[in-house]
Amino acid sequence: MPEACKLFQWVAVWNNQVQQWKAGKGFPVQRPCCFIELDLGQAAAMGRGVTLYRDVKIICHIVDWQVDAGDGTLDQNLQVITWRDLLKTNLERFFPRHCGAMTTLNEQQDYAHTGVYHYIITFKTSLSDLQGSLLDPAQTSVILTPPPGGDGTLWGFEPTINLDDESSWPPPPPPPPLHGGSGLAGGGHGGGGEAPGAGGGITQTGTGSIGIPRSGGTPAQ
Repeated sequence: MPEACKLFQWVAVWNNQVQQWKAGKGFPVQRPCCFIELDLGQAAAMGRGVTLYRDVKIICHIVDWQVDAGDGTLDQNLQVITWRDLLKTNLERFFPRHCGAMTTLNEQQDYAHTGVYHYIITFKTSLSDLQGSLLDPAQTSVILTPPPGGDGTLWGFEPTINLDDESSWPPPPPPPPLHGGSGLAGGGHGGGGEAPGAGGGITQTGTGSIGIPRSGGTPAQ
C-alpha cells in the first residue's frame, strides 16, 4: 500500500462506522482514521476467463475528531483537509495491482458534523480480475507442461543461437548469381553467350557481339 496509510491511526473496511458512533454503538478507534469502500460496478467478460471492471470506485472515508482547534472556532475542522491533501497526493495516479491509474472522481465534505468529521473522497480506476481465468497462476483447468525434452529444452536439444551474441547467428545466404546481358544480342553488357555455330547463321559470341558468317562459314566479327 502507498505511504498514505501511515497517516492514519486506523485503516479498515467501511461499515458505516460514523453512523454507529453517532448512535452510541460500535467500538472506538484512534483518529484520524480511514475506511475503504469498494464499488466494482458492472462486469464484462474478456478472453481466457478474465473479468473486466471498467468503472471501479474506491471510496475513502476520512474520519477525524476535533472539538476545539484552539482558535475560537468550535464547529470548524480544517485539519481534516490536511489528511485529505496527503491522501490524494499518495493515491492520485497510483496503480493498484491489476488496475489502471487511480484518478479523483468526486469529494464530499461534512456540513453537519459535531466533533466527528466525515470527509469522503472517491477515486476511479479499472480492474482486470484474473481470478479463475487461464492467466491465474492458481488455476488448474489448464496444466502447462514442459516440452518433450523434459529438461526445459526443445525436445532435449539446447538452442545454439543466442540473440544477444552475433557470433552465434547463422551466416547470411549467398547472393544470387549474376546472369549475362539481356535481350537478343546480350545488351552489350559483356555477358557470356553461345559460341558461333559451324552451320552458319547469326550467332552470339562470348563478348556479347553479333557474328555474321561469310561464305566459308566463319563468322565475321
